[in-house]
Amino acid sequence: MKKHFLQFRTGMAGVNKTIPTADGSYQKIVYADWAGSGRNYLPIEARIQQEIMPLITNTEAEVNYTRTAMTHAYNTARKIIAEHINASIDDIIITASSGATMLIKRFQTMLGLTPKTNLTPSLPINKKPVVFVTHMEHYSNHDSWMETDVTVEVINPDCTGLVDLGHLQELLHKYRECPLKMASVTACSNITGISPPFNSIAKIMHEAGGFIFVDFSCSAPYVDIDMHPPQENTHLDAIFFSSHKFLGGPGSCGVLAFNRKLYHQVNFLFRGESRENQPRHFDNYKTIKEIERLEYSGTPALLQTIRAAMCIRLKEEMGVDKILSRDQILLNMLWKKLEIIPNLHILASQHRYRLPIISFYIENLDSYIGARLLNDKFAIQCKASRAAPGSYGYSLLKEGKPESQEDRFNYNQQHNPQLGWIRVSLHPVMMDEEIKFIADSIIQLANRHQEWSQDYLYDRYRNSKSQASINLDCQAQEAMTTIFSRSFVH
Repeated sequence: MKKHFLQFRTGMAGVNKTIPTADGSYQKIVYADWAGSGRNYLPIEARIQQEIMPLITNTEAEVNYTRTAMTHAYNTARKIIAEHINASIDDIIITASSGATMLIKRFQTMLGLTPKTNLTPSLPINKKPVVFVTHMEHYSNHDSWMETDVTVEVINPDCTGLVDLGHLQELLHKYRECPLKMASVTACSNITGISPPFNSIAKIMHEAGGFIFVDFSCSAPYVDIDMHPPQENTHLDAIFFSSHKFLGGPGSCGVLAFNRKLYHQVNFLFRGESRENQPRHFDNYKTIKEIERLEYSGTPALLQTIRAAMCIRLKEEMGVDKILSRDQILLNMLWKKLEIIPNLHILASQHRYRLPIISFYIENLDSYIGARLLNDKFAIQCKASRAAPGSYGYSLLKEGKPESQEDRFNYNQQHNPQLGWIRVSLHPVMMDEEIKFIADSIIQLANRHQEWSQDYLYDRYRNSKSQASINLDCQAQEAMTTIFSRSFVH
């Protein structure tokens, strides 16, 4: 298994990149932030530079060699994406933006959902659409729905911290008269790596006459995505994910796929109009090709879509079964080291079966200071978070569950700034030695953080800084500034 992934690791950009650390030495980057972003893959970059870029132009109007080549490359890339997610002939694929967040908002617009403003009257409560989200959502798949003129209901967790399907059925009964019922749920939490039962949610929603949309942003690089599984009523009406989180993905695009019945039935339903009463010029929006052309309405994300298709091909070449098997090996290796640290607490530790993501906190250590120390002393790249990304963080930390953006903002202002966690996320191309190094470094952090953090001050706006951190940040900023200031011809 290690040998299989070693051949892919050698193509990863930055595998031997060193960065300055607080003691003045340079150490190799140990990248453990895969849930935040993937890393570029040099064979993909070479193929784009050598075979795509020399022919780059716009698409359509295939009147010359380059336009014909690029139109075919773009259409082939979209076909690869569609096949990878098992899209049907009735599913529309949109590739745009830099990730999933903006595509979620675009999808809401396609559905005809209007923003919640003081300038337009709100729909009566019995006419409003209802959207069910889980307690595990990223804020982009929770707060964005709250900004539209819909009712948003959170499906409660059960006694184990997973999604309570019984509560979903209770909510569906409560809103049985609602004209449109939708569930928009994550396929995997980017805090814990735990997956809710979205196929079961799909079945419940469809049996109640509703729709389901699934956010695969966290899990797409690791798992099979199937919009149309064989089990009855478990199909997914829409999915979205960020291909930049794949190995080879940075610089690609977000992907949205949805059934065209949503575009026709839901959009016009919520405008209070029937299709029969539409002017004739709407008729050319019936076909998938015309809907996609309407939604792009300009230059498509050509290179971004091609890159997305290539990183999907790379994922397929690595093999999902092998990816998941290697993930579990690396996760278990890290978990065994961390679970015995007395002052370290893994979030949702009762659920060990997950994607390779561990979020934890160390007693009396600010999460941002902890992540800075892992960077400054060991060159480990991980993420620190406050509880702000959503209600899930509060429930994991047993701090209650503020329901709104305003509640969460006020909570953050009034409570201990240390409320948060450090997230380490892994990938199968990582070496066993890297996992052991990460674990040993966290053990040192847990044992010596009081000594090490004396030089660090908490700053709400700049996060946690010491003079050494400021110096390292200045070096990073100067290196990036130089990239833009150097001449391109000398």
